[in-house]
Amino acid sequence: MKQHNPKSEEKFMSHNAWFSVFIGVALLAQSLYPLVDEYRAITIGILVVAFVGTFIMFCLQGGLKSRQLYITYKDEFLSAINTKAYKHCAYSLIGAFGIAIIFGSTLLSQISHSSMAFIYLAIACVTYGISLLWQSRA
Repeated sequence: MKQHNPKSEEKFMSHNAWFSVFIGVALLAQSLYPLVDEYRAITIGILVVAFVGTFIMFCLQGGLKSRQLYITYKDEFLSAINTKAYKHCAYSLIGAFGIAIIFGSTLLSQISHSSMAFIYLAIACVTYGISLLWQSRA
């Protein structure tokens, strides 16, 4: 974005929100894949749809054409929305860490450390995306 245009920044923010939600769902499906023996076909289907949907949306919205993937929003309102979304992301991660500490011995005994890392990343992505979408609704 070479010039300050609030409409294009708003479109870019919406694109980032949906991209973050799709990536979060894909990561969640990937992390829970080893736990579902009976539903492997459904899990693979969800994973494929999430990755393909993310890729198509990212290409169609022009994310690959943009050289500046991570921007600071020049519009003050969009910058405030972005900051609040990061705060919501941090709060959800703190909650997830707390739940993992409290219920770690019973709830998470079958989940590996790499799967938990994917789950934390998925929680962060989904929370950030949903927060952006919720705050910028019209």
